[in-house]
Amino acid sequence: MLRRAYSFWLFVLAFFLSALAVPRTSAQVNTATVFGTVTDPSGAAIPKATLKLVNTATGVMWQVTSDASGEFAFTFIPPGTYDLSVSAPGFKEYRQTGIELTAGRELRLRLTLQLGEVTETVTVAAEVPLINTVSAEHEYTLGLQSIMELPTPNRDWSTLLSLAPGITPTGSSVSMHGLPQDGFRFTIDGTASSGSGEYESMTTHGYIKSVSLEAIQEVSISSGIAPAETGPTMTGNVNVITKSGTNEFHGSLFLNNAVDDVSARNQFQTSKTPMVFNQFGGSMGGPIVRNKAFFFGTYEGYRKRSFANVAGNVPTREFREMVLAANPVYKAFFDTLPLPNMPYSPGAITGYYQSASSRREDSDHVSVRTDWHLREADRLTVRYTRQTPFEFTPRVSPSNPRTYDVREHKGTLSFIHSAASWSSETRYGYSRFERDRLDGIYALGIPGIAGNLGFSNTGELMQNLGVNWNAEEVVAVPRGRHLIKFGVLFHKYNSSRNNEEVPAYRYASVADLLANRPAQIVFSFGVRPYTLYSWINGYFIQDDIRLTPNFTLNLGLRYDYFSVPKEKSGRLFNRTGPFGIGPYVDPDEIWEPNYLNFSPRLGFAWSLRPRFVIRAGFGKFTSAHNHFGGPVELVQNALDEPNRVTFSQAEAQALGIRYPAMNKDVLPLVKGGQGPIAGTVISRNFPEPYSLQWTLSAAIQLTENMSYETSYVGNHAVHANLVRKINQVDPITGERPYPGYSEFNYYDGSESVHYNGWYHTFRRRFSNGLQLNVVYTWVNTISYTNAANIGYPNPVQNPNDIRSDRGPSPFDIRQSFQTNFIYELPLHRLVAQTGRRSVRLLLRGWQISGIFKAQTGSPINVTQSTTHALTRPDYIGGNPYAPDPELTLQYLNRSVFAKLPIGKAGAPLHYGNLGRNALRAPGWWNLDLGLAKNLYFTERYRLQIRCEMFNALNHTNFSGISTDLNSASFGRFTSTRGARVVQFNARLTF
Repeated sequence: MLRRAYSFWLFVLAFFLSALAVPRTSAQVNTATVFGTVTDPSGAAIPKATLKLVNTATGVMWQVTSDASGEFAFTFIPPGTYDLSVSAPGFKEYRQTGIELTAGRELRLRLTLQLGEVTETVTVAAEVPLINTVSAEHEYTLGLQSIMELPTPNRDWSTLLSLAPGITPTGSSVSMHGLPQDGFRFTIDGTASSGSGEYESMTTHGYIKSVSLEAIQEVSISSGIAPAETGPTMTGNVNVITKSGTNEFHGSLFLNNAVDDVSARNQFQTSKTPMVFNQFGGSMGGPIVRNKAFFFGTYEGYRKRSFANVAGNVPTREFREMVLAANPVYKAFFDTLPLPNMPYSPGAITGYYQSASSRREDSDHVSVRTDWHLREADRLTVRYTRQTPFEFTPRVSPSNPRTYDVREHKGTLSFIHSAASWSSETRYGYSRFERDRLDGIYALGIPGIAGNLGFSNTGELMQNLGVNWNAEEVVAVPRGRHLIKFGVLFHKYNSSRNNEEVPAYRYASVADLLANRPAQIVFSFGVRPYTLYSWINGYFIQDDIRLTPNFTLNLGLRYDYFSVPKEKSGRLFNRTGPFGIGPYVDPDEIWEPNYLNFSPRLGFAWSLRPRFVIRAGFGKFTSAHNHFGGPVELVQNALDEPNRVTFSQAEAQALGIRYPAMNKDVLPLVKGGQGPIAGTVISRNFPEPYSLQWTLSAAIQLTENMSYETSYVGNHAVHANLVRKINQVDPITGERPYPGYSEFNYYDGSESVHYNGWYHTFRRRFSNGLQLNVVYTWVNTISYTNAANIGYPNPVQNPNDIRSDRGPSPFDIRQSFQTNFIYELPLHRLVAQTGRRSVRLLLRGWQISGIFKAQTGSPINVTQSTTHALTRPDYIGGNPYAPDPELTLQYLNRSVFAKLPIGKAGAPLHYGNLGRNALRAPGWWNLDLGLAKNLYFTERYRLQIRCEMFNALNHTNFSGISTDLNSASFGRFTSTRGARVVQFNARLTF
């Protein structure tokens, strides 16, 4: 069987290599390509024509010569605006101006020279096509105008990623076309720049996503059938291109401010809560040596003081008094929680508490970049960024706030060399982050209580350190109709953590709580600092072939070797056997390595008419297992010192463990092999997750500035992470199926995600004062877990029947519509150009911008807290949705669900028949608006005064549905998506 697998992949490799012998250009990660043919009026090729491409801002020039077929190619061209000139003996010089190139742009030109003297010149304005006519790739670019002029809360550019069809930002990660969010790749200037050593992330913390908005030239998103250079990633690439200096000194100063005085009251508060947000900074760039060396630097900081809405279920006064009268040991715990301040039923265990508390957020960010054009053929770029976000977040328990303290450093070095017959780019990236996260209850040393009775308060100490570095070499070789690219990548990940949690006690009933008879206790003892590391070694080859003037074939093959993670001191403890009930394995071989990670891609672009193209493709795309998705849970101080142990009721009673026993009290009972065998297990068969993707689209450029595209996108994610809880307590006997073992997480690659999407996109690029984009999507996506990810997903309800958890993925948003626009109001036309300067200054420069979004509801999962993870109740019939939820705030109908009967140790006697994500939250819509006035004092100096309103119409979109059937607030809306926030901005550019 293995020989057959090797034979198959050797055949695939031979097929792609043979294609090279018989050229679209492959998308650059952070540069562009201009290529095409030079012909005379009859269509005959003109060999040895001289082509010069000049950057209008820096004066830097690239020069190439057409070959015998008239073909030429400029590769590794930085984003910017360019002028192109073409000359050949016996022909007039041809000049094209204003060519806008973005990262990953592939511009094919057919240049016709007119007969005449070389001293004569024909000049035309560039008409860069709006549609992709050279590949099956889905590409979307957030240009400088969109980044700077569309409303962005707190200047967070990542919120604009959702403007691209099929792209869903999820905090610091991104899901592309329903694929696992941790499977994307984040790069800055082409080098990997994750904000974490454990998983892929745009930042470790805070609003500034790795790079200040002030330092960004553009953001490019590559997904779908991306070329082989894009990887290793199973979903796609988000690449931020930073600004460089030019031959002119230029810069900016800005202040961004939001206060509660002009914002609306939160819909769940009786009055507005105080809030002050100040964001400030500036930039400066210019020449070090004209036409040769340039610099650009940015500083940005923010300070936020606000009152956060805190809400949740807390024990009632009557219940506390009853418990403390029976057992006073809980007093310190109950003192950490406030009393309910909302009405509750007599005799209730819990009531609802809602209030506001003080929140603090700070950050400082610095970015510096230099560009050196050493010779005409050589260019060196160096960039460094640093940021230090801090956050203090209140929670329902005033004794248990959470603080974040982060230090993050990132750097990039890029060297581009151009030669007559080949070009190359060498890239090196480095990132380091440190994060301390502390919950107040950990510092107090009070054990937590969680789970079934409807209230919870636990906490932990988490300290993380991550160091990543990567090196990549890419070579481009034009050969007639072919443009061949190949390259190699090496990426090293290092991560470390110090994590200890307070014990979490669960009680099956009030009687058990009164008797201090816990049904389940989780002790997380923590580990000494460690170094977990892994690496990726990748290779690719891509050939883009222009078979005919209107048909381009894309062939690519990528191979990546993903190392099995190791720990520097050998403290990785994994087990083999059925579901981890077996002996320990070698700490350097926690799972079997996979040597067959080949990822072929095939695509084409067929221009049926000059402005109408059909594109299609198929490919396989692979990601590495990250450290967060299992390996960090394998680290222990020693083989006989477990990191985490889950005790059942019987096990706790046998050892005499009762509340308020702490970690230090219990560790001696399990150390040295005395306690049950615990610790996470990862399947020995743990292949790298990958996706199979296919797409078909048709695009038409309606006018010079408008286009429409309709696309079908399908994919299947394979071997994403699935977690099963193994050795859960039997509800009849109260014992575990495997004596001598505790309950533990078992990771394998059983998660499978299916996605089908239909996108419609209308674009109007900025022209005559208007930019407009409209996107409508229809989506259906199915998964087995409520995360559909390659990190730590929520466990399935029944570890022996994962098909019963098959249901909508969290990204199954059936329909969504969004539009964004920038419109410069033509008020200046009301006065003649000869009118008074003060009137022109007043009427000129008014601008309005906005983003409107509407979508159907996302899936929601109804659960019932038991000692088994994510148990779902029974559905007994009837309408699960309550009438008039916007009036009563009750969205779900409790009467259609039946609680599962509970057996021994708080375990359910059977699994619920309600499907995972069986219900839907309500749909929502939102409008963000921006109004700006630009004051042009001189040609160089401009002051923009801007007002932005998020949820401009203050529309109430209810959210925060309580889905735990044990909760007193089950089925109720507990929050909204936010009331109107008004933000003011002043920005001086020069």
